[in-house]
Amino acid sequence: MASYNAERLIAASIDSVIGQTLKDWELIIVDDASIDATVDVIADAQRRDHRIRLVAQDTNRGPAHARNVALDRASGELIAFIDSDDIWYPEKTVKQVAVMNRHRADIAYTAYKRRLDGEQGGTLVTVPERVTYRTMLRRNYIACSTAMVRRSTCGEARMPEIPLRADHGYWLALLRDGSRSAIGIREPLMWYRLHRDSLSANKLVAARYSWKLLREVERFGLAKSLWLFSGYAFEALKLRLVASTR
Repeated sequence: MASYNAERLIAASIDSVIGQTLKDWELIIVDDASIDATVDVIADAQRRDHRIRLVAQDTNRGPAHARNVALDRASGELIAFIDSDDIWYPEKTVKQVAVMNRHRADIAYTAYKRRLDGEQGGTLVTVPERVTYRTMLRRNYIACSTAMVRRSTCGEARMPEIPLRADHGYWLALLRDGSRSAIGIREPLMWYRLHRDSLSANKLVAARYSWKLLREVERFGLAKSLWLFSGYAFEALKLRLVASTR
């Protein structure tokens, strides 16, 4: 878990990890030099549960860097990600571990419910049963807080240190050579809490970093980047239309 100025929401995210029906876990929280009371909230959680570890950074380096620090510190064979404002369903990890072991998958991800601050209910975001490098180029089907990866096969890959879409770049890096499998669980197992002032809530900013990912991380030429970006724009519009009708 990467955290930055998350004092209002992080306690619920931490509690959703503590409340997992799977009990064999460690939670590594890398705080990215918060200037609010986030670290105090984490310290209180540590007093309640010894499985929580805090890594407090002196300077703000962005969420991708924080996640990479957590990847370096993690000791488990299966590594899951959760943002400091999202919430796992209690059975999320136990169901995911079972699916990963049954299919010997390298990456697993789930459907989830998406909710904007102040909204009642939520919108179901479905996922395909399988994704590949090619399908992931046109849309990121793997929400970071739903993902679990296998350390022994995913190796030393790390997230590109860009402010947004870093997780998408990470999945692309893992899937690029075709040697790893990614399997989806179509049951929603996570609440994705979106805020009006967050980077991901700003569609223009999100689009800019999707373009940056294609051009500067994947290093595609202009023509291919335009083609793939058009697919991204279409999928984003389709998702928005579906959400507006529910």
